[in-house]
Amino acid sequence: GDGPGILNVVRMGSRATDGERLRSNRIVRGRETSDSVPPAGDIVVKTLTFNGVDWPNYGHLGGLQMVGDVLAVTLENPYDQADIDARRNAILFIDVSDPENPVKRSRFDFNSNDSTTAGVVAIAAQPSGIYLMLIAGKDNRAVRIFESNGEPLDSMTLGWTHKYTWRPSDNPVNPPCWSIPPQPNFPTGASWGWPAGGFLDYAHQSLTFVREGGPTGQLYLIGTRNDSALPGPFGDDMIDLYRVSWDGATFSLGCATQKHVDTFASSDGSLIFGTKIADFAAGGGTYVSPTGELIVYGSEHDNDGPSGTVKMAEFRPRDMTRFGSPTLDPTVTIGGPYSVPEGGTVNVSATTSGPRTKAWVQLWADDHWSSDDRYLVIDYPDRALDDFDNFNRLDDANNNPFADGFSDQASSVRWFAPVGCTAWLFDDDFGDSGFPGDEVLRLDGFGEVRTIADLGDSDMGDVFTSMKFDADCDRYYSAASLSVGWDLDSNGTYETAGASLAFSASALDGPAIVPLRARVSHSSDGRAGFADSHVTVVNVPPVISALTLRDGASRVIAPGGFVIVGLPVALSATFTDAGRADTHTASVSWGDGGVSGPADFDAFVAATGGVVGSVRGRHRFLMAGSFNVTLSVVDDDGGASSSSFVLRVLSARDAIQIVVDALPPGSKAREHLEGQNNGAANNGALDHLDDGQLNAAMTKLALALGLLTDDTLRGTLAMAAQAIAVESYARAVAANPSPNAG
Repeated sequence: GDGPGILNVVRMGSRATDGERLRSNRIVRGRETSDSVPPAGDIVVKTLTFNGVDWPNYGHLGGLQMVGDVLAVTLENPYDQADIDARRNAILFIDVSDPENPVKRSRFDFNSNDSTTAGVVAIAAQPSGIYLMLIAGKDNRAVRIFESNGEPLDSMTLGWTHKYTWRPSDNPVNPPCWSIPPQPNFPTGASWGWPAGGFLDYAHQSLTFVREGGPTGQLYLIGTRNDSALPGPFGDDMIDLYRVSWDGATFSLGCATQKHVDTFASSDGSLIFGTKIADFAAGGGTYVSPTGELIVYGSEHDNDGPSGTVKMAEFRPRDMTRFGSPTLDPTVTIGGPYSVPEGGTVNVSATTSGPRTKAWVQLWADDHWSSDDRYLVIDYPDRALDDFDNFNRLDDANNNPFADGFSDQASSVRWFAPVGCTAWLFDDDFGDSGFPGDEVLRLDGFGEVRTIADLGDSDMGDVFTSMKFDADCDRYYSAASLSVGWDLDSNGTYETAGASLAFSASALDGPAIVPLRARVSHSSDGRAGFADSHVTVVNVPPVISALTLRDGASRVIAPGGFVIVGLPVALSATFTDAGRADTHTASVSWGDGGVSGPADFDAFVAATGGVVGSVRGRHRFLMAGSFNVTLSVVDDDGGASSSSFVLRVLSARDAIQIVVDALPPGSKAREHLEGQNNGAANNGALDHLDDGQLNAAMTKLALALGLLTDDTLRGTLAMAAQAIAVESYARAVAANPSPNAG
């Protein structure tokens, strides 16, 4: 009608989340498919209404294409007057990385005309990173080609440039998908190999670019259509595959193949009594699964499924998957992401599951599995969902007076089962007293598709009424049949077994990315699946475990302690590093502007190989003050650690004063240091020191030392005397340069 365009987001809650073939969600035992509603988990969870409020004001959404997490939506039939006047159509780019919360990104507007609207869109990345976009509409007789400006599809600044308009009437498809000479009153486009409108030549309702084998592979265009514009059981639903040629200036197509698909239910008599599941005159789309499987979907023209639901169809390869598909192998998934510090361990784990494509049997009513013929599919995962134990109860169209389900109709069979999995076909149904009947066909598993083109050749045509998968299939698909191995050194050998393991970084040098590969293998046939991940090894800086300073008397300096100007301070420290491969350098900043490196140290040992590293060095402070002594150790990856010590440096006089203050007033040792009469007399070591009488000062210091019994005070006083001598000697050297040769 004239309502706004609607885009529904459907959560397929009943289906697997691996992105592969969905299979039917409308198989219910004891009920016809036409009467079966989808499971409760398959529901619309978001409705986008294109009414000009949150989304553009357009009445028709045409063909769609997804590229990565971006959905391109075509917009026709504008409702805003400005858009109507300009005949403005649009392509809207929507970020659906969070599908239930779509986010508008960029919008590309262009003016439509009588031959081109935004009916369908196809987008593909080119090896250069520039996107190619095709827009067509109406009868698709004028196809516009655009290239992007190099921005990602989810960029708000994405832009497009018109590069070419392809008209199949001027540049026909070569080779054509069909070739019919132009005839009076016959669709004009038929001779072009391109459907271009008309009563018997309905245009493509979806066009999708796909690449073969990767980002640089051959580009194809897949179109879906019905060759009749009439709704209902008229015309054939077609899938056309074109090889694309685009050199940046010229666009052309060549037909690769064409397929007719049957969009009627498999119900007996559905053409007369039933309705179509899908109609490519309504809508279709092409999908490439994560493993590279090509699947085509179609929707019906009217929403006439049971309980107000919408019927859709899934078209897969005749043998479910392409040859050699990885979906036939068991799967393994590695958890993570994982990170471990050098020298540490981290638990890594893998989760396994059976093949995504399991055993199946497909029966055809005619021999040689005619694609247009009625058929029955029994997938192993769906084996208990329908009446496969009695084909009489399987689908019949509503109001069909000839109802007999699919009993006694099979004339050919294709099947797949892994080695060790067996399927059976029986002449009688499971409830019959004569079960299994006179004719029984065993379908052994060979790990590949097997066929019987004509069951009548062995007198088994039109006899089978039931089917089952044997218990050996259950054993094959049990979790107990799978085992996990790990390749931790990328040598192709899976030397470590188990679903989980402790990954050790004891011998690894970080920062590093270590490949992690797991293999799941089946005990029966050895089929294997693989998964890749990695462990990030984080560099760990060295750890300084002990920093010690000693004074000139080899005494450990406690926090708040001091040394005396001019006397050596000895530093020693040890350190370790969890990264056994790391090498190290060290430096000491003494706080007075002096810096020592490895060449200045008395000794230096790196912690490479797990040994305990060590540093020993010494320094003389030439001025009094408070200094921050800092040791820094750096590994070859830049990991650094430091340890600091605030050190007081005193003059010799200040050190003597500390001893004076520690002695009782009137004691003989104190009198030698500060003078008699509690320092009133000018005859103590401090007085002589202040007067520059160094020999006299030394005499008094010696007398005081002889009287002291406290080792700490004796050591401080002795170092003060040494500092006076050292300073005096240094001054003498400075004042008396070396004599000349004379």
